[in-house]
Amino acid sequence: MRIAPENNLPGITPAPPALAWLETLAITIALPLLGLWLWPEDALFVYADFPWLIMAPLLAGIRYGFVYGFTSALVLILGIAVAWRWQLLPIVHFPSEYSLGLLIVGMLAGEFCDMWGRRTRRLAAAGDYQRIRTDEFTRAYHLLKVSHDRLEHRLAANTQSLREALHSMRRRLMAAKPGKEPLHTLGNLMLGIFSNYGHLQVASLHAVNMTGGIAESALASVGTSPPINVADALLVEALRLGQMTSVRAQPPVQREVDHRTALLAAIPVVDVSGRIWAMVAVHEMPFMAFHEENLKLLAVLAGHMGDILAAGVGGPDAQDPAEQDFMRQLRRSIEDARRYKLPAMIVRLTFDPTRAPANLVELIVERRRGLDQLWLSTSPVATPFVLLLMPLTDALGTEGYISGLERLIRERYGLSLAQAGMIVQSHELSGKDTVEGVMEYLGKMPGAADGL
Repeated sequence: MRIAPENNLPGITPAPPALAWLETLAITIALPLLGLWLWPEDALFVYADFPWLIMAPLLAGIRYGFVYGFTSALVLILGIAVAWRWQLLPIVHFPSEYSLGLLIVGMLAGEFCDMWGRRTRRLAAAGDYQRIRTDEFTRAYHLLKVSHDRLEHRLAANTQSLREALHSMRRRLMAAKPGKEPLHTLGNLMLGIFSNYGHLQVASLHAVNMTGGIAESALASVGTSPPINVADALLVEALRLGQMTSVRAQPPVQREVDHRTALLAAIPVVDVSGRIWAMVAVHEMPFMAFHEENLKLLAVLAGHMGDILAAGVGGPDAQDPAEQDFMRQLRRSIEDARRYKLPAMIVRLTFDPTRAPANLVELIVERRRGLDQLWLSTSPVATPFVLLLMPLTDALGTEGYISGLERLIRERYGLSLAQAGMIVQSHELSGKDTVEGVMEYLGKMPGAADGL
């Protein structure tokens, strides 16, 4: 901390020197003049019972300091000497002790004034420093409070959980009619979803052809998006890996001077089979949003968008469409578990037709959540069953779902799951699973041999 000069501190305003000297001179002259008026024979109070002349240096020293008190005493002593030397007053001997007393009183009073002045200025400087720091803290606190309130309002108005983001994205994309050119039809909607849930400020969506070439022209853009360099290091690496790359991680490739990236992230829209449909080039996004969780959210959204595009343009298939969609979502859940450690469960519900109440399957379908995928058996010779894929759900969440389902069956039919002839079997998906291995495992579960 830098201490300001003693005579120029904030909050301490010393008297102007001219005024201080004027007052000192006035006090010094006033007492002899008063004595001359009251006691002309002893105007300087040399022989009085009390040395009233001492009040002048005392007042000047206490009021203004050492120099002024000393000067006042010195002027009075000189006046006494002149009056004694020239016999202007009846002074027989020069009052040396009296004069010394005047000088000492003026000096002591002035020294104490200066000492308390220095202490007061130090306290004032410390107080000013504390006040400045308090003002800085107050401003920082209010800024933080305003920022926190805005963040709370933002989160309250736009909950950005991964489950809600995927559910909203699937609902909006499935409701649109892609036509023969899904990217041209859904491009703005897709980038709008990225911007809404990933807080993108400047970004562009570019088509990728079957040979892996990125179109320079953007299908959609957010903000004032500059043209992209198709040889940008992040774009090349994202195409090579088929997954999101960003400058947040260690550089995946050696960036030469003429190939420095101008992007923050490159997000490929790739389906579960590995086909890259489009590329999102992220130019700008808020610093607070540029973290691992938000980037993972964008990558997961891009993968599910790719699956929706693949399902929308897929031609007629001999396979049951419901089964085909279920298998695609199962592959996606396994891929998300492998890449992003996202939980997922698959549940098999097997029914005993002789004990199951009517409309039990409809009840399960009604109970399905937004992201859950159902596959109902249609074979007339096999034991009825339902496969339920539950993305972003762990074993504890599955137990909660089954408990809720059993509670609903008790309310409607007055039966437990066992009494209703239902067998519940579950498996937690991991990155080491395969679709074939999971289906084979479900088929080998007790009571499920004739269902798959």
